[in-house]
Amino acid sequence: GPLLRAEKQKAVQRVRSKVNDKMAMLQCDSWKNVARIPLVTFMMTVDQEAYLLQSHNMFGEPKTGDKLWQLTERNVQFVREVYGGTVIGACTDDGPDGKRMRRIARENIPWWIIVLCWAHQNQLIIADLIKRVPALKDLINRALLVIKWFMTHGTALSLLHEQQVRNPTIVRALMLLLPVVSRWGAYYFSLSRLLRLEGSVRGVCYDHKDELLALRSQGDDDEGSTRAEDVIRIVGSEDFWMDLRQAKNHMEPLAVSSLILHAPTLRLDQVLLTLGNLYRIYAAPEVFILAVLFNPYVRDRAFRDTHLSRADLLQMCTRAYEHFLRRDATEHFWSACQRYLDAENRFTDQKMSLGFHTDRAHRKHEPVNLLLVWKAIQVKHAINPEDSADHDVVTLALRLLSAVANSTACERNFSTFGIIHNKLRNSLHVESTHDINFVRMDINARHVEAGLKPRRLKR
Repeated sequence: GPLLRAEKQKAVQRVRSKVNDKMAMLQCDSWKNVARIPLVTFMMTVDQEAYLLQSHNMFGEPKTGDKLWQLTERNVQFVREVYGGTVIGACTDDGPDGKRMRRIARENIPWWIIVLCWAHQNQLIIADLIKRVPALKDLINRALLVIKWFMTHGTALSLLHEQQVRNPTIVRALMLLLPVVSRWGAYYFSLSRLLRLEGSVRGVCYDHKDELLALRSQGDDDEGSTRAEDVIRIVGSEDFWMDLRQAKNHMEPLAVSSLILHAPTLRLDQVLLTLGNLYRIYAAPEVFILAVLFNPYVRDRAFRDTHLSRADLLQMCTRAYEHFLRRDATEHFWSACQRYLDAENRFTDQKMSLGFHTDRAHRKHEPVNLLLVWKAIQVKHAINPEDSADHDVVTLALRLLSAVANSTACERNFSTFGIIHNKLRNSLHVESTHDINFVRMDINARHVEAGLKPRRLKR
């Protein structure tokens, strides 16, 4: 109604004051509400903060890359006209429409930073691991068989709770976790919880074997369903628990990477450092390499033992400068890049105040904001070619580090959409749902700024 529209206009003005004349990274994803109406929502990330743009009702519309590109163009214009921001790139998942949209974007706006959603990609890596290793898949199936059986039998679950309560070393009783099928990273947490409750689960199966066997008539049959004998046999096997510990250790790096890659402000350098830690090899697109290179806490140290030479890295900087900023690189720019890699002149650790930014981040319990580090040394009025070249290096660094490599902000937005557009409010229009969440995000941001609500810790 009028009240919601008025509050939204106030929120729009507040967002504009924060993002005007700044670089914005687009993110988009699709979702279906309770009424099964498909939506495509666009968001932008500016200075590591996500803002809601537009939600489009796709009921009866084709789910194609060309249509997604049309919506992308509308949102780019929306960012420019309503908020005064400059879109520097876009991030989508790897669905057919997303692939086509990214291809069109590269053809029409080649200076954009176009990336995949690495939160989705990491989930696919875990899925491939589970599906392509038969022994791991079989082990997970046996573990899920145990978990599902306990969770579907109230008596067994009650006995498990009592077994934990009687243990003086356990502070509070825990529940078994059943993973969401489409969230492959959740399998690690499910196995970890089962291992944590190993003693209690084995104790229940040993101390209350007869009671558990009596449950087989409650929903189980001899032909198909899980039987108590199967669960007791699996739980009593030492090999099962030994294999479970090995599988948990094997999946742990991927689970950690999943938490990192689901951060709503995921930068390109964090993607490459995470993948490098996983695979201990080097292979990535240049834009990710440069994002690591322009992390002043890393610079070129991450590449000194690789096949990349200093000249290779400088040539990458030159190509990126000409591609993204659409200007010819001069010898002064080359020299400025060398000064940065050697930590000389204005690019020393002291003049970039790396120690100050580290201490500030520790006090606030959040990661260092690299955009603030680079903005602090930005040259506003260059008086000689050297200052101008340093300014170009800072501009390129800000462009690369402003890119976001996932669409997690959209996923979180859809979770809120699901709370607003629920079974009791299933006739709510898409526009109203969008506006309510837009105002909610603005209120939350103001509460955080006023100190009334703690800022969500970044991963």
